[in-house]
Amino acid sequence: MAASGGWGLPLAVLVAGMFMSVLDISIVNVAIPTIQNDFGATTDDVQWVVTGYTLALGVVVPVTAWLGDRFGLSRVYNLALLAFAAGSALCGLAWDLNSLVIFRIIQAIPGGILPVITLSILYRIVPREKLGAAMGLYGLGIVFAPAVGPTLGGYLVEYVDWRLIFYINVPIGILGTIAALVVFPRINPTSWPKFDLWGFVTIAYGLFAMLLAFSEGQDWGWTGYRVLILITLGVLSLALFVVIELEVAEPLLDVRIFRYWAFTNSTLLIGILMAGLMAGFFYVPLFIQEGQGLGAFATGLILLPSALPSIFVGLRLGLIFALINVVGVEFLINFGGLGQLINDLAERYDLPAMYATIGFVILVSVIFFMALERIERWLRPAQ
Repeated sequence: MAASGGWGLPLAVLVAGMFMSVLDISIVNVAIPTIQNDFGATTDDVQWVVTGYTLALGVVVPVTAWLGDRFGLSRVYNLALLAFAAGSALCGLAWDLNSLVIFRIIQAIPGGILPVITLSILYRIVPREKLGAAMGLYGLGIVFAPAVGPTLGGYLVEYVDWRLIFYINVPIGILGTIAALVVFPRINPTSWPKFDLWGFVTIAYGLFAMLLAFSEGQDWGWTGYRVLILITLGVLSLALFVVIELEVAEPLLDVRIFRYWAFTNSTLLIGILMAGLMAGFFYVPLFIQEGQGLGAFATGLILLPSALPSIFVGLRLGLIFALINVVGVEFLINFGGLGQLINDLAERYDLPAMYATIGFVILVSVIFFMALERIERWLRPAQ
């Protein structure tokens, strides 16, 4: 239920918290070569700074909804924000690569909670008729962080110290928590759902096994017994998770929504697109620095032009969301096709990367909002 009071200031606090967690993903990648040289690690070893974070995200995200229902969205958000700041401080204090990987895993636990909780709170505090404007501001925070992350991270790495890319989260997290305590409406738990232990165990292991297999497949060999065993056990574990969720009274995740093809299709497309995007976030800065011999700050400046258009498109996300209620999903499908066309033309005719970015952001935005629209329709009480 939307908050009866003003929602602008609470939304700004939400965007700040989300900005911090998204910024960390892009700002760290540009520092990978420097971290590798500082700790005397190989490329395969330093990749665990990112891989360990991703594996922990895969484990914690499924349980986030239960945490919000059980302990209250406001409380979970504040604790996650503080924990993320604390985890960032630990990463800055790391004395070798192993300690950094461990601290990154700790940081990923609240890092996986924040995106889910922030979107849940947004839907609680913003009236439905204002969701378009709210999603525009929220989307701006999401796309602005990757735009400035490489440049900011490159400057800190090259001219100050790479540890500052983690320390920068500490004051943001503390101030964000104080602001949340002051301006957030109290969203207390309305029920005491039972924790679906076996559901959590099966999906956590399944996602962990699959992520580990795909992360290490190139080094271990895609036909090697370790990768094949991980993939097999991961698929079986996820299949068992689906069976459990269909049987228990209070499932960790209600998988019945996947019966709606519009939602399933949107989820699959977003997964594929974001996999490519995240891979680029890691390997492109590494290639520019290691392969081309440029510094961290120069790398950030090279990546900046391709990311800036996402800010402009982010300002229009509210309009895209509002169009759902006016013209329907069918129009948005065509709009998403326009984004794909822009992306294809940019690649075919070797246009500047910013044009491909515009098409990509439009496409992802439309797919994302289509999935949200399907969830809303599914959750809406039967008329």
